Amino acid sequence: MKIDRHTTMAEFAPFVAIISDDDKIRIREAAVRDKYGDAGFYAMSIGDFTTVLGGDIRPLLQSGGRTVYDNERIEAFKAWVDDMADTLKRMTLAPTAESIRLNAGTLPSTFVESVYLFCRSYFGLKNFEDCDTLKVSEFVLAKQDDFNRQTVDRNVANSMRKGGKP
Repeated sequence: MKIDRHTTMAEFAPFVAIISDDDKIRIREAAVRDKYGDAGFYAMSIGDFTTVLGGDIRPLLQSGGRTVYDNERIEAFKAWVDDMADTLKRMTLAPTAESIRLNAGTLPSTFVESVYLFCRSYFGLKNFEDCDTLKVSEFVLAKQDDFNRQTVDRNVANSMRKGGKP
């Protein structure tokens, strides 16, 4: 059976129990590539990304009825979000005692709010709606750049405190 973007769940049901794990992986990868290209979910807009995180899966679906690709894309997104969270955690500096003291009493932001706040600030956007058109890949690269800059700044400050040169 050829499985593509038009294959319905009803057509696929008889094969679910007998399909190999390798074939399941290939179908999942094909489903993501079909909608987002080789960049995968990194090609999603921030608007679609945050919409899906908010529980509305429509940006992941093709038009028409639910297909095998739709279901596989949803499952792939769940796994990808976990990997993405790990990636973003690695790009976050541990707070210093001073930063904890200075941030005392500030209101926390949700993940989605922090994405929009970061993008607006980093890219110099005028409003949050402008963030919606950015790609997830742009956000991740900006976070990496920001992390690297903060790391260098912290290292320079630590060196200066110890009487060294930057």
